[in-house]
Amino acid sequence: MSGNFKDKKVLITENSAVIYRIIFNVLTKMGFHPDNIKFAQDGHQAYALMTLVSFDLITSSVHLRIKDGCGLLQTIRSSDTESIRNIPFIFISSEDENDVKKWAGEFQYDLFIKKPFKNDDIRQGVQSSFSTEGEVSDLSGLSGPISESVVEGFSQYMVSAVADDPIENDCLYGDMNASIDLTDHDEKIKISLILFFPEIVACDIYETIFGERNEDDSGEVVLELGNIIGGNIKPTLTEHSKTVFDLVFPNRAENSEPGRKLKLDLGFPTLIKGESYDVKSDDEAFKLVLPFKIGQEEINALVSIQKF
Repeated sequence: MSGNFKDKKVLITENSAVIYRIIFNVLTKMGFHPDNIKFAQDGHQAYALMTLVSFDLITSSVHLRIKDGCGLLQTIRSSDTESIRNIPFIFISSEDENDVKKWAGEFQYDLFIKKPFKNDDIRQGVQSSFSTEGEVSDLSGLSGPISESVVEGFSQYMVSAVADDPIENDCLYGDMNASIDLTDHDEKIKISLILFFPEIVACDIYETIFGERNEDDSGEVVLELGNIIGGNIKPTLTEHSKTVFDLVFPNRAENSEPGRKLKLDLGFPTLIKGESYDVKSDDEAFKLVLPFKIGQEEINALVSIQKF
């Protein structure tokens, strides 16, 4: 289960074509259809588009030609059309937010993202705009912390891994796959991690550690990495317990109780050779696919969260 953004429409108001393209790429990776992402270079053009297309979200720089971002915000919030007046509005600017608040005056925006930004800043900001209070619709907000835990796990095995943005993928395949579960039996939440390895990566890691190449035993390396990375993810997920609770139990009041944390038991890793996985096979699970570069090769990590 993931946030369904393919029918959502976003207007990016930005005087830099480079920044527009970066935001565009983040949105398409989140699942937005490219045809539903529009570009305006100034506030006047943006508002003209809004009278023609029903957008679900506006992002805007502050400094724009003809009509700046604050002028655009004022025009939107003063509109006689309710759907325009109430549209979520995100400022993306290198200016100090306190200054932007003064310039915006009485007209309220929903979120401020500081330039230079990380892709995760855009992803989480957009996600929050489509989530009601106390509700999380997908795992994208956890992608950064989980990726960091995976990279740290690889480094403990002397492997340099570089995280990339989450991807949409219907089917994953690995020559050697490590699967491990983390379970909270009280909350009845199961979090599964599957690492999909090309055989060449497993063999290269084995050779780095033991000084020789052994295809038969390289699966043991994959298993141990699954165990290490699972152990690394455990405290990360515990730290973000409320996000997980909001995902699995939307609008449950107890999610915000002080001290309410996941109590995860780490299972034993399992090695699966040469199998593909249908990412959409279980629509009741929330899923996140994270790619990592190791040298010239790529491995994928699939994280899924579900009730049982």
